[in-house]
Amino acid sequence: MLKFEKKYYRCLSSTNSALIKQAKKGLRQGKVIIAGKQKQGKGSKNRCFYSAYGGLYFSVLLRPNIAFYQYLTPLVAVATAKAIEKLGFENIKIKWVNDIFYNDKKVCGILTEGGFDAFGKYYAVVGIGINLSKPKKGFASDIKETATYLYPTKTTPQLKNQLLDAILNNIAYYYKEIEKKEYLAYYKQKSYLDGKQIQVTLNGKTFDSMVVGISQNFELLVKNTSGEIISLNSADVQVKTT
Repeated sequence: MLKFEKKYYRCLSSTNSALIKQAKKGLRQGKVIIAGKQKQGKGSKNRCFYSAYGGLYFSVLLRPNIAFYQYLTPLVAVATAKAIEKLGFENIKIKWVNDIFYNDKKVCGILTEGGFDAFGKYYAVVGIGINLSKPKKGFASDIKETATYLYPTKTTPQLKNQLLDAILNNIAYYYKEIEKKEYLAYYKQKSYLDGKQIQVTLNGKTFDSMVVGISQNFELLVKNTSGEIISLNSADVQVKTT
């Protein structure tokens, strides 16, 4: 079973960046870096992840077989969604490929970054950012309409640690047999995009589609306006509101 070693910081530029530096030096898997706040939290597509005090922000170092790299983000999404549900929250969904939604708004982002260390061994650093409680100054203007939080007031350190440990335990459980994809059924069940009309941006081109499901390899299956089914490994997708 995967064992974790946790290190807490009051403030970091980015938990992912800090852990990647250690991973490149050959650090073994299981290291977890947690920050009370991030100055430059990293999101997908080189976006910034808003990380004010009151959230739960951490990164985990894993060393999977590189063939299973694409499974890590869905695995961690399932581990996180299940842990949040155990706190009593309903209407938790997973928006392909790396966001957790609560009541139709983003409450958590996940970013996986991989590479090779100084000894030629593969590593993957998975960052998780959860809007645990309402930020004191609210969300930044560019996300205030799309982001949400779990609790309206500041949470206790005990609750934060409870959630962190639940997520890590779930990660360890699924990671031991990552290739079996036991988490796939839940990932499909919780898909936020199923049946929705979306706008896909891929390789600089944008087109409309309808989501028809998730593949066995966690690809997003969409039907374009010509009726063709397309499998997406990665793309920027937005739900159409009109």
